[in-house]
Amino acid sequence: MKMSSYKVVVLDCPYDTWSKTSTQSLFSEIINLKLAGYTSVYTDGVLPVDTYDFIATHILVCGEENGQLKPLTGFKSVTLSRCKRFNLPFPTSQLLSGTNTPQHTEAVASIMRSCDESGDVLAYDSSWTVHPLVRKDRPVHHFLQELFISNVVHLHTSAAPHKLLGAGVRQVRTDKFFERVGFKRLSNSGEPLSTFKQASLVGAEVALIHLERFSEFATSIAQKYESFWNERVVIQAA
Repeated sequence: MKMSSYKVVVLDCPYDTWSKTSTQSLFSEIINLKLAGYTSVYTDGVLPVDTYDFIATHILVCGEENGQLKPLTGFKSVTLSRCKRFNLPFPTSQLLSGTNTPQHTEAVASIMRSCDESGDVLAYDSSWTVHPLVRKDRPVHHFLQELFISNVVHLHTSAAPHKLLGAGVRQVRTDKFFERVGFKRLSNSGEPLSTFKQASLVGAEVALIHLERFSEFATSIAQKYESFWNERVVIQAA
């Protein structure tokens, strides 16, 4: 498939546009992508879908198959303000539940207070998934990795300033990958916080990570693929 055949697609808050056939169809494809991606890496019982999928902003890279958009990779982003709208806790609460990590909880609470005071947008990015068939094609996989970085940068720099939280999974080395983007291990009083086991990933060891400023590398990748973002397809409420 030619590079120009790929499309960046943004599905913003499926809850708001659920009456649209396009939303229902694409949402179903997102679930298929997640199940295919996660079950190819983790053991039985991994659960890559949750309530937040209905209210998140999903950023996808799609190909076309018989005139239908088919996600090949994607991630979701949930802001604190979106969680407040739907009376849901920020996703880190679910992530840290039962992990006995009070320092992590306090560090997140401190960031939340800071964003409330500064007016910065706080978002939690997660569920980065690549279809297992795509991973076998190294040039395409590399291209989609770079396009993922570009999409993260553009999503979080096109409006108000964003502060980001996420989780780096050691098993698949996303903790190291996200370091190149500008993420750092979340710290408390200057000390990096420990890893912990994420229940929804069948106990995979993860590190809570935080980003305040994108790296020069990430910014350069975003510039390289800016045209893809500018030509994105957006499905959202009017």
